[in-house]
Amino acid sequence: MKTAQLTIYRFPQLTLKPLISFYTYLVNLGIDPEQKREHRNKKLLNILCITWYHVSVIFIAIYGLVSSQLWHPIALQSATTLLIFSFVQYLNVKDYAELSKFLFFGFSIVQCTLVGIFTIPGELTELFLIVYPLAAVVLYQRFTAHFIVLLVSLTAALSSHIFFQDYDLPNTVLVVITVAFFTPYLIVLYIKQFN
Repeated sequence: MKTAQLTIYRFPQLTLKPLISFYTYLVNLGIDPEQKREHRNKKLLNILCITWYHVSVIFIAIYGLVSSQLWHPIALQSATTLLIFSFVQYLNVKDYAELSKFLFFGFSIVQCTLVGIFTIPGELTELFLIVYPLAAVVLYQRFTAHFIVLLVSLTAALSSHIFFQDYDLPNTVLVVITVAFFTPYLIVLYIKQFN
């Protein structure tokens, strides 16, 4: 009696090794293994720049290629952002750590504020500014540096609602936004101090 033979199809093995090695290369650009603290900060700033690259490319693809407008304002801002953060990462690689961190936070805050005020107003996109004080806590050792980033981010988010928005917000929303900025900041600061 013959038994039925079961044939198993083997899918070609997909390998992510080239992609992983490419990202490892990008993350480790400009790293000197001798300097531990700067090594960590450079690596984190490289990761933040790479994240901005991805966000910019996604927005360029969505708004520049898919939308009916070829030169959509968000696509143009995203292309500009891609160039700016390439320059920031270049400065980081060339050992201009403080300047690259300052430019990273300055350009990020300005970019989010401009998008929230002029490009797509009324969509609360300026609430993305919450992320930058958290990144500043991780990148800066001095309390004053990341506290300044928190105050500038909060001021940018609140000023866009107070001065530039056409719709009226209750005063409680401004208080809620302030609490929403300070709560994760204090949590991350607390975690950082005990680790």
